[in-house]
Amino acid sequence: MASAAEELEALLTSIVVPLVAIDSATLYVVTASSTRVHLHLAGAYSGCPGNAFVERTVLAPLVKQIFPSAELCVSSGVPIPPNAKLLGANVESASRRGALDRGPDASVGGQLE
Repeated sequence: MASAAEELEALLTSIVVPLVAIDSATLYVVTASSTRVHLHLAGAYSGCPGNAFVERTVLAPLVKQIFPSAELCVSSGVPIPPNAKLLGANVESASRRGALDRGPDASVGGQLE
């Protein structure tokens, strides 16, 4: 049986990682315990003003499913915290390749204009 931390990583990898990868962002788990969960947003989400919205509407509800009483800390920026674990590296790479494959004439949604 998977630990609660592994369950959280699986949940975040299946739901959040594809969403942030669309925007060329990445998600890291720094710590995950019953008392504290620290997530780190990087890439395009480094210092993004929308991170508070992502934390409140996406990350917090998912974390509460696994760790109902844990304090959630979400950091962002270029420096990655020590021992942080990158989630969904394959999704990130695929998203970057897709963005590059669309080329400069592609619109945001990937549709050619």
